Amino acid sequence: MTKGGAPLPAQIQLYTGARSRVIEGAYSLLGRGLTSESNTFAALEAAAAIAILGDGTTANPGLGSAKWQQLVADLLRSAAASARYDIVFAREARLLSVLDDLVQAALPAGWRFSSPRSFDGFLTRLNGARGAPATPSGYAPGVLNAVNSAAGALPSCSAGSAPRVVHTLVGASDEFETLPTSEAMQTAIAGSANGYRYQIAGTVPAGITKVRVYRTGFGASGAPYFWDQDVSVTSDSVYSAIAIQQPDSQLRSDLMPPSWMQCAVRPGAAALYALAFASAAGGSGGMALSPNGMISPGNVLLASANGFIGIGNPPQSALFGQSLLTGVGSSTYTPGAIAMVNNSATGLQGFAGAVGIRARVVSALNGTLTPTITINYCSAAGGWSVTESTAGLTPSTGFSTGAVGDTAIFTLPAGQIVQSLAETGVAGTASAGAWVYEAT
Repeated sequence: MTKGGAPLPAQIQLYTGARSRVIEGAYSLLGRGLTSESNTFAALEAAAAIAILGDGTTANPGLGSAKWQQLVADLLRSAAASARYDIVFAREARLLSVLDDLVQAALPAGWRFSSPRSFDGFLTRLNGARGAPATPSGYAPGVLNAVNSAAGALPSCSAGSAPRVVHTLVGASDEFETLPTSEAMQTAIAGSANGYRYQIAGTVPAGITKVRVYRTGFGASGAPYFWDQDVSVTSDSVYSAIAIQQPDSQLRSDLMPPSWMQCAVRPGAAALYALAFASAAGGSGGMALSPNGMISPGNVLLASANGFIGIGNPPQSALFGQSLLTGVGSSTYTPGAIAMVNNSATGLQGFAGAVGIRARVVSALNGTLTPTITINYCSAAGGWSVTESTAGLTPSTGFSTGAVGDTAIFTLPAGQIVQSLAETGVAGTASAGAWVYEAT
């Protein structure tokens, strides 16, 4: 197989995860110089500037030397602005934008993403995420028939060692790709045969522009599958037979089929990527984000509301809801609404949802407590067009102390992306306290 240079999902996760942890660990120490901050780097620099330059009142005249203050004013303001975490990390953001270069250089001829940024489009394709065509009814693999072809280059083989073939369907542009079919039945190549014809039954669904074929090498026991070719198709037309005939050495081992949310990134990585295409916002000292430089919400998973969730995201944008005990076994639940769209003007990052849920105490409990919730989620079975629900969930790991910050964890099946929830009951001895629901 050839390696065309496209980043692999595991490499993306390692790289973006490592960079994300840097901003997640440093942002609260650096700060943004807001009046609500204390003892952050940015706040200390801002306070130092005010102490030296004064604030225009007689109570705080500063140095009292106009010449001295004039000499250092710009330097002090620059120091305060440069101490902001968004400014600091904007200088390092090239480490994330390099992913665009890697992806763009590796795309096969003819591939075009509608996303303004190549890396974001590539993530959408890898994740089988928002915008991918709905899986058509009866979506099944094609049938392989061994044939002889002038361009055929496949060797003879038994059925057991024959390549395993799957296909996907591509929508309006190349990032909008369905999840793959199951494997076609393995078929022997014998006699004069040196290739396959792959025949898909039925007609091409509306909105589909290509069939994308993947296969394993000879003798493989199963996945991974590697990109073999794209074939253009016309909606509502009968599928033409597809020739599969290039040898293993010509397969693209860096291009594999989508897998449901296999490569979603952390909020820190999304923030660093956005900063790579941001510009200085002028007198505020901050960074203005570009709408064309943000990761699509469907490619970003939510983090806990008390951690790093984005440059302009308030804690409320990461809360599924909050609850207040009104007595033993009685509570008032107020639903929240997680951010699910980007807003570059405010720096708000949107999210696909959460892969884990926890309750976190924000006002101490005076006894034991077990909440019960209903979650609403999307999964590979229905994609983003189908919302499923599971009721009666209780924590797998409950509150231990009831102190502020104590958590209860709800364990969810892999692949469920929770987008909203409702509390349906509480049990225990506690009669006072409050908690929020957020991502783990």
